[in-house]
Amino acid sequence: MASIKLKFRTSSVQEKEGRLYYQVIHNRVARQIHTEAITKHFEGWHDPKTTPGYVGYGHQLQKGERFPKTLTRQRADLLLRTDLLRHLRLYARYGRDAYLLATLSYQIGPAKLLGNGRYPKASLLTRLERGDRDILPLYLSYCKWRGKAVASIRKRRWVEYQLLYAER
Repeated sequence: MASIKLKFRTSSVQEKEGRLYYQVIHNRVARQIHTEAITKHFEGWHDPKTTPGYVGYGHQLQKGERFPKTLTRQRADLLLRTDLLRHLRLYARYGRDAYLLATLSYQIGPAKLLGNGRYPKASLLTRLERGDRDILPLYLSYCKWRGKAVASIRKRRWVEYQLLYAER
């Protein structure tokens, strides 16, 4: 049996933020998996030529934002961390569930979870606010692309749920 713990490492540099990582212990062997690794694995590399409007590991270009034609992996890592931290701040009040929500929000957009004039507030958030921790069916329901369920997205949700939610 494996144990998985979400940990935070503070930065040794005063001005820099720390990093979240997973400590996975299996057969008495401890490994560290950085939280960005999940998103990087499933997002893959986005090239503006093949995926217009996205660069790096799924960073959505905003109005007025410009990047060089060849984005380095280091710059893409920084963009991913910045985006995930921005989404994490949106869900900070959810405590231990914030990273799971931030990861989902990074992929589907915060409006679909938090609600706005176009979308109602997600029942996933309502359930967590009530203290109901049985969210697996709701979380797995976010596996659609253009209205159709996609098996690879469902697999991604399952992995995210197992690493970011179930073992805690």
